[in-house]
Amino acid sequence: MYWAGSNDEYPITSDANVVKGQKVCGSGAFYGTTSCGEVTEVSVVLESYYPGLGVKKVKLSRANFCAVPGDSGSPVHYNGVAYGILTGGSGQCNTYFSSVIAAEEVLKVDVIHAGTHYLLRNTNSAGSPDVAFEYGLSGDKAVVGDWNNDGTDTIGVYRPSNRTFYLRNSNSSGAADIAVDWGNFGDLPIVGDWNNDGTDTFGVYRPGSTAFYLRNSNSSGAADISAVFGANGDTPIVGDWNGDGTMTIGVVG
Repeated sequence: MYWAGSNDEYPITSDANVVKGQKVCGSGAFYGTTSCGEVTEVSVVLESYYPGLGVKKVKLSRANFCAVPGDSGSPVHYNGVAYGILTGGSGQCNTYFSSVIAAEEVLKVDVIHAGTHYLLRNTNSAGSPDVAFEYGLSGDKAVVGDWNNDGTDTIGVYRPSNRTFYLRNSNSSGAADIAVDWGNFGDLPIVGDWNNDGTDTFGVYRPGSTAFYLRNSNSSGAADISAVFGANGDTPIVGDWNGDGTMTIGVVG
């Protein structure tokens, strides 16, 4: 889903409730996405007047990003996650917004969840999924790895449209814990523990040159390992082919 702000559209991968202290941004007509701040209060009960309905008590959250009259109805979001709908601003960077999840529940709609569906089992057997959630956008390529060396594999996606990896440290919806723009357009994402340090990191296979480019950390920078291997038309694969704990490259022709 893309959420329109003042001048652009912003890709939304999921929705969530805010917590105090987290970062959010408002995309109103005046300030645009340059106005970001921290959530200062959650679920504040206020009284508001509604024509034809009178005074009603509503629950709102407050953040210290800036907004001005006329910005009401604009999105409150951060890093691909939709959090709320702006309800009012004083111009003094003291802004209230309602929960987008609460709005979905009242209207009985599910407008945010258009990403990839993940259904995960904790045993190699038939049955219902132990974990189910959505993450990413249409067109993303799923990747899986232990990104923080905690012993648990978690999900991520590679987005070909902007050559960016978005990695989560938990198997759940939400903003990416790691986001790195890396590689060239047309690259294919691969993942492995290339140096046997316990952390899975990303890499790419470049079909045009049949070259592998691998990073030993989930961060920007030049490839730590590069190798030309295979032939045009091959499909890249990776694995620990000799049981030494290091993932290495391969191709299927």
